[in-house]
Amino acid sequence: MRVNIPSFREEHGAAATLVAILLVVLLGMAALVIDEGWLLGSRRRIVQGTDASALAAAMSCGLQEGQASADGVAISYAQANEANAQIADGYPFYDPSCDAPGGRVTVEFASEEDQFFSPAVGRPATAPVGWRATAVWGAASGASGIMPFMLSAGRLTDCEIPPPDPDYDPGTCHFAFDNGEIGSAQWGQMNFNEWNVAGDAGCSSAGTSTSIDWIRNGSPFLSMNWPAPTYVCRDTGNAVPVWEELGSEEMVGQVRQFPVNDPGDIVGDGIHGQVDQSGALCPPPCSPHKYDIIGFAELRIISVLRGNKGGAEACPGLPSDPNSWCLTAEWVGYSSTIGGEPCPDCPSFGVVAVRLDA
Repeated sequence: MRVNIPSFREEHGAAATLVAILLVVLLGMAALVIDEGWLLGSRRRIVQGTDASALAAAMSCGLQEGQASADGVAISYAQANEANAQIADGYPFYDPSCDAPGGRVTVEFASEEDQFFSPAVGRPATAPVGWRATAVWGAASGASGIMPFMLSAGRLTDCEIPPPDPDYDPGTCHFAFDNGEIGSAQWGQMNFNEWNVAGDAGCSSAGTSTSIDWIRNGSPFLSMNWPAPTYVCRDTGNAVPVWEELGSEEMVGQVRQFPVNDPGDIVGDGIHGQVDQSGALCPPPCSPHKYDIIGFAELRIISVLRGNKGGAEACPGLPSDPNSWCLTAEWVGYSSTIGGEPCPDCPSFGVVAVRLDA
């Protein structure tokens, strides 16, 4: 009996066709998985670089380094994260300008990323990725590590701090405290335990050890209410060891931040200024119960001298009195703070903050 064995040679072509189809599918999957994964990574780098670029440019403007410097750091920060990043035409864009004490800067970057497998399935050989970010700069509305002594906004202005020209060095400034004329004090002790209190709140002394601890270790983070007043109790203790601690050998030469008091509507809106016990405005020579903090300033401590021990000579007009004190401090330039929100509309005394705009 004869048996016929079927031939399978006609299936060889079908197998080749199936392999070819599967190869195309595999290349397509590779294009999607590998190339799209690469694009996601590139986009992440562009986003990070653009955000960093906006923050760096904002900080440069806040530190009054000029637009050329801000433009340069914007590009360098973006390309440090993504080497192929190219800035878009018209950027960085500054509103109102980089020279303003507060504002916004917008940057936009893009790059063309190579696609390794996509061309095999008919897709372009490169793909664009890009991102736009805006950062805000302005006077710091909060700070940590500040000294428990206010500086008068009027006296800072007299000393040209901050200077009208960023390249101008105002040098040293003298701040006088006369216990007999507290209303006109150019600096004075504060109680941080009674920060941001009601205008008619009661006040007390923080105590010598607590005040000295703030001087040595800095304050907790403290923020303002701007545009509403931020009232802080004047420390009634005026303990000699506290003043002496600020002028100690360990503190002299150190750069520290100080809260700034509006003694009498320096802001000019009829709302701000130091107040009496009832919360009524109490401009000099009225003796205040609370200071109104409108900003922060950073200076290097040169000396703290008692009125009868060199203070009267250091601060012209200060009486040679053991209850009087003279602070000599030096402007060291614009600075930044960690954690403080930028306030483009706040008075600027040289301490700035930046953040990404939502």
